[in-house]
Amino acid sequence: MRPERARLVSSVTGEQARTNADRRSCVRERGGRAVVHRMAPALRVLAFPSRGGHHAVMSQTPKPAPKNSKPSKPPIPLLTVSVPDAQEEFIPLEDLQENTQGASNKLQATMRAVGQRQPVVLEALPNGKYRVRDGNRRIAAARKLGWKDIHALVYPMMTDSQWALVIAGLHNRASNPVEEARLFRELKKTLTEEGISANTGHPVQVIRARLALLALPDDVLDLIGTPTLALGIAERAAKLQGHFLTKAVSEIRSKARTGDTFSATELGEIKVARQGFLAAKLSSAAPSVSVPLIPPSEVLAAEVRELCERRGVSLDELLHELRPAPQVQAAPRQNVAVRRAVN
Repeated sequence: MRPERARLVSSVTGEQARTNADRRSCVRERGGRAVVHRMAPALRVLAFPSRGGHHAVMSQTPKPAPKNSKPSKPPIPLLTVSVPDAQEEFIPLEDLQENTQGASNKLQATMRAVGQRQPVVLEALPNGKYRVRDGNRRIAAARKLGWKDIHALVYPMMTDSQWALVIAGLHNRASNPVEEARLFRELKKTLTEEGISANTGHPVQVIRARLALLALPDDVLDLIGTPTLALGIAERAAKLQGHFLTKAVSEIRSKARTGDTFSATELGEIKVARQGFLAAKLSSAAPSVSVPLIPPSEVLAAEVRELCERRGVSLDELLHELRPAPQVQAAPRQNVAVRRAVN
């Protein structure tokens, strides 16, 4: 006999399905033949008849939220910045003016052997000139090698946010810490450090280290990577504050004028002076505590009590013994002499 309405065939839990494979199939009679329904764990199967045949509707059972679940963090915002396409050209070196102040150029030998591996990045200005956005050292090396032109990617004028993302992406392959610090400073106007990491691919620790460098003035930043100032020394010097940061900057500038190196020894002397200053400051800020002196009589009384307990002598007995003994008066000698005379 044909049923008139649909009925629920089965509801199988995940645990039941794992423990008994036979329960994955349910059979009901329909028109004299068996209808087999294959069911996945934690799925409800609703069976109902229709003119086109037998249909099944499966609905996933929602899993309960775990207890003590922490709220998920909001997604990190990603910048939606459209960057125009660059034109790939060979630009005459006479049309370019590079800035290599404070940069050590070790590319000349490499470019002589294998040529230019990466194009420089230029910005086309309205007056027909170019601004070098990335590749100052490559341009300087090409000029020393006697090249006439250089391979470049020429972009139109863009906003600071657009340039920051373009250059930050380029520096994923070859880092320039000072340039990265300035780019991250621009991006930090609209993004957090985590947001900068999500948009550029740089680790958050690197971003924080680069931003810390900005405590140094620009002329000192330009010295990073030169014989005067190594990156590690610059990062440690940037952590100083106040008078000690000023002193470190002054010594770095002095070393740059003479062509010497600001080494870890000079930085260590400044840090030792800073530690001494902080120790003196903490000592002066600490409240002075006056320790009251115990009277000597109380100290002696405590020692006597302890001695009496060890010897098994009561304090009364000790005080009795300590009392002065009564003095015996001697007979006057004059009376004795008289008695002898009489006798």
